[in-house]
Amino acid sequence: MKWSRVARGGVLAGVAAALIIAAAGWLLGVGITPWSWSSTVTGALGRSIELARVAILLTPIGVMLGTVVAFACALVFEFVTLRAGSIRGSIVGLLLGIAGAMLLGLIPWFADWIGYMYVPAEAPLGPHDPAWLLAAFAVAGTIAGAIAGALYGTPRHQLQTPDAFRWREVYPTRRVR
Repeated sequence: MKWSRVARGGVLAGVAAALIIAAAGWLLGVGITPWSWSSTVTGALGRSIELARVAILLTPIGVMLGTVVAFACALVFEFVTLRAGSIRGSIVGLLLGIAGAMLLGLIPWFADWIGYMYVPAEAPLGPHDPAWLLAAFAVAGTIAGAIAGALYGTPRHQLQTPDAFRWREVYPTRRVR
């Protein structure tokens, strides 16, 4: 595998995913920890500062998850499809984004084991449908996979094309009437 391309693609994909998740949380008006900080500046400048602060806080997590997406894309490119590209990477990223959203959906089930000690007083997504979380993670995974796939280049294990050949009859046959 091309480790430098995996690292470069993972970092850029993670930054893009962090920006997408921050923008989705900002648009939904999510009120949990990184999003609940309010800026002292009001108006559009204050909202921009809040969005930038959330994106900066989510960037390390996004880079870590983007590197996982880039590594999964590299595995698929090298050993499954033997071809790389942004379309194949976006398919892998979409699948990983949906799987990540499903794992996040299991958090309330795990919280039942610890007796709801850390559950917030109000729902994290507020009045919004939790399917928005699935959509946001699917879009972030798709974009991250597309970036990782575009930056990967051609895989080391390329698809082998057969040599050109011609068919030749060893024993010619004639039609008997």
